Amino acid sequence: MKITGKRERILWAAALTVLAAFAIKLALEPLLAKAAGLRRSIRVYEAELREYRRLISQENRIKDFYGRLPASAKLDTPAQDHLSATLSLLEDISRQAGLRVVDVRPAESYAGKSKSPAVNIRQEGDMAAVMRFIAGVESSSANLLIRRLNITARSGGGDLAIEALVSGC
Repeated sequence: MKITGKRERILWAAALTVLAAFAIKLALEPLLAKAAGLRRSIRVYEAELREYRRLISQENRIKDFYGRLPASAKLDTPAQDHLSATLSLLEDISRQAGLRVVDVRPAESYAGKSKSPAVNIRQEGDMAAVMRFIAGVESSSANLLIRRLNITARSGGGDLAIEALVSGC
């Protein structure tokens, strides 16, 4: 079959163009669909990654906060163990403040009056250590409260004797 006329050539060119476009569409359609699906999944994974990064950041902030607390403040203690938790927390705060603990014992006068344990603590140290101790007690996470504070100068030195009644926990 010989193509003779100009019209036949145009008709054959148009038919071949349509067939080529149809073949290309059939070949590219699955690839384009797969690319669109991959774009959607990338958006989903990016959103999940942002959420994961936010959660890791929160976890790090929480670990930093609780990592700075004394070991006794991290314990989940039952009701009967509040007194020992208060005692050990006060000892930790005193040690961090730089005070020497002379005596720590439960307060007898407050034993039956309130549900929160009260502790008598006697210590020795300089004025800066006393201020650090007071700040540590007042800012502790265990809601400690200084009910009574006696500060006296010790003879023969620059140290102070501190006697405090602390309740809480």
